[in-house]
Amino acid sequence: MKKIVKVDPYYEHRMWGGSKRLVEEFYYQTDIAPLGEVYNVVALPNHADCFVPEMDMTLSKLYEEKPD
Repeated sequence: MKKIVKVDPYYEHRMWGGSKRLVEEFYYQTDIAPLGEVYNVVALPNHADCFVPEMDMTLSKLYEEKPD
């Protein structure tokens, strides 16, 4: 059965980050500072990988285990 699941964004620290724009204009909530990049959907194992809370696994792992 197919199902829609929520994917948490992946936040990356960048030395050029620090602007409040990502928080104030786009409402991203994170403790990462300075925040430089946000990936809403990314699945690069052992690097940038979004988390899927409902499945309790990363997006790359979900693709691997449930490709359908």
